[in-house]
Amino acid sequence: MLGVGQREVLEQMPMFGTQQVGSCGVSAVIFGLMMMAVTWAPNCNLKAFFCWRYHLPTFFDIPIALFCLGMVFIQFLLMKAGVAFHSFPSEAGYLSGPALHLMGAAIGLGVALAMLRLGQVETDRRDIFSIIRGASPEDDEIDFHGRSSSLSQQLAERESPSPMESDRRRHELQQLVASRKGPLAWAAYQRCLADDPDWRSESIDLLRLIGLLDKQQSWDDAIPAMVEYLRLFDERSDAVRIQLASVLLEHAGRPTQAQHVLAKIKPHELSQDQLVRLQQLVAQARQREQEDALFVVEDW
Repeated sequence: MLGVGQREVLEQMPMFGTQQVGSCGVSAVIFGLMMMAVTWAPNCNLKAFFCWRYHLPTFFDIPIALFCLGMVFIQFLLMKAGVAFHSFPSEAGYLSGPALHLMGAAIGLGVALAMLRLGQVETDRRDIFSIIRGASPEDDEIDFHGRSSSLSQQLAERESPSPMESDRRRHELQQLVASRKGPLAWAAYQRCLADDPDWRSESIDLLRLIGLLDKQQSWDDAIPAMVEYLRLFDERSDAVRIQLASVLLEHAGRPTQAQHVLAKIKPHELSQDQLVRLQQLVAQARQREQEDALFVVEDW
């Protein structure tokens, strides 16, 4: 809702200080949101229904692009038909509804393109640029149109990403971390693994991502990121285990899991500060064991 409000303010700014045009209003904001939907998910469907008089409504799906662009086209036709300005004397000089709707659509399109290019939205490859490049969501790669091949056969037919593609993914992850977009960076990491289960990031990249998520207190993302690091790398794993146990204790309410994580640390390889911290966490976990919100212990 905050984003909608900010966009509405931007839309109203051209109206300030003039007596010749009116406020765009909520309807123009709706047209702006429709163009944002067209930019971010043009091939997704809307659930619509048609009802005539006393008959039961008929429900059907309609693509977002078809519905939204159709509505915009209707407004364009109305404006071209000569109603760009009101014909009533009391309203002379004021932009009509269709003109304001098109203005809202244009601003919404610009905002959507800017947010997409700046990485402010996650579209799961459903946006207009991904469609132009030929990319598709993960679900779209599975054949639901009558072919008899099994799921395993279809997955085996997928091409392995080239080294250039792997470098591009790593660069994208580094850029998101550098821009301090922790949750988006973790989502990008998971998307890379979904596309190529054999893909691996550098240990330093994953450590930087974990540090960013920790600073931003994004615990729901930080915990699986640290588990992923422990699965892949041995370097600095004791330090990561100490941090993971701290988050499990202080923010996830899982002292039993924290004890399991700490039990795999080799105390003789720790620095003095790390050893003191380890002893503190072990004591806290034992004291709070009865407060465990989830008694299931995973092998981390």
